[in-house]
Amino acid sequence: MRPFLHDRRARYVRLLQASTEALRVCIAKDLDAGARASTALETAAREYAAMGESAGENELVALQAQLASARDGVDPATLARVTVRRRELERSVALRVLLEAGERLRGDEAAAGATLERTREQLAPLVVHALGQGYVVPGEDGSISQTELVAMWHRLLNDATTGQSARLVALGVAASDVVILLGDLLASLSGPGEEP
Repeated sequence: MRPFLHDRRARYVRLLQASTEALRVCIAKDLDAGARASTALETAAREYAAMGESAGENELVALQAQLASARDGVDPATLARVTVRRRELERSVALRVLLEAGERLRGDEAAAGATLERTREQLAPLVVHALGQGYVVPGEDGSISQTELVAMWHRLLNDATTGQSARLVALGVAASDVVILLGDLLASLSGPGEEP
């Protein structure tokens, strides 16, 4: 089963926002920096687990372990016990692990966005064909129901001209993503300032 990329992308954005807030706490040298970073990492690891992304979950739990080590007074890079300036160590490790987690999140969000954009480009000629064949007729206000979008997608999958291209799209993304993208493409055709 292919992942629902619109949902994943929204999750990544929420996790990035939480990471940004934790970074702000670190920058402010707040005494709560380590705890906020730990919470952000724990939340992100749970989200990755819920999405079935074990590699991402493992990376985030590993970062959380480094932070836990620093909070216990052990430098995770050298494994040496630190007795002086423990708060500085904790803040610097919190900052580093949040930066690494942010890189992972930004990369995953960008990859999901790129896949959706490629899929949108693949769907554009199929939408033009669907309109030409009368597979979908937008209402007077330009709206199309989800049921109509799903029916249009099924017709495109079974069409002799577009079937292979539509099946190729279906192999890459979830049907829910396709329906959302079809709706976006149709809406962009009758957007503000354009004649229907």
